[in-house]
Amino acid sequence: MAGYTNIPMHTGNPSPLKCDLVTANCHGESGLDGLDMSDVTFKLDGIAPEKIVELAHGNSGKLTILTLGPLSNVARALQMDPTIENKIKEVIIMGGAIDVEGNQNRVAEF
Repeated sequence: MAGYTNIPMHTGNPSPLKCDLVTANCHGESGLDGLDMSDVTFKLDGIAPEKIVELAHGNSGKLTILTLGPLSNVARALQMDPTIENKIKEVIIMGGAIDVEGNQNRVAEF
């Protein structure tokens, strides 16, 4: 959407690893209501964990992963191949809360 065409983007499994899916309902049905998405060319491919493993092996020590929601794709990749742990340079995470009920109101991020 920002005009970048050379950044790999992949989607993962639509469900969490162990708990029920909880969705945010504050940005309309699509989650991006009001935004013109007609020019977006990427598709939901469902292969994010596999791509994380592939990219970690092919770019050892250089891979940065940017997560914008739950960390299920990173967790699945580590379950698939625990050796990638030391091959990922960094994981940048958007928000979150530990041991509290955060991120569950109309103004929270995910």
